[in-house]
Amino acid sequence: MAEFEEHKFKVNLRDIKSVHIIKSIFSFLKEKQKLNVIKYNKELQELFFIDIEDYKKISGKEKR
Repeated sequence: MAEFEEHKFKVNLRDIKSVHIIKSIFSFLKEKQKLNVIKYNKELQELFFIDIEDYKKISGKEKR
């Protein structure tokens, strides 16, 4: 049992090949949390179809 406690498992999102699993993981986050997580990741932005307009809408700094 002690040998299992020594290993810490880290999962890299790049290792997950299924789009459905990645979307399932992010479905548990609120929209603002999701935007903060994928702010600097272009691949995830393209996966979720998120652009600058989404950031403006969530931040409340959008001009009307």
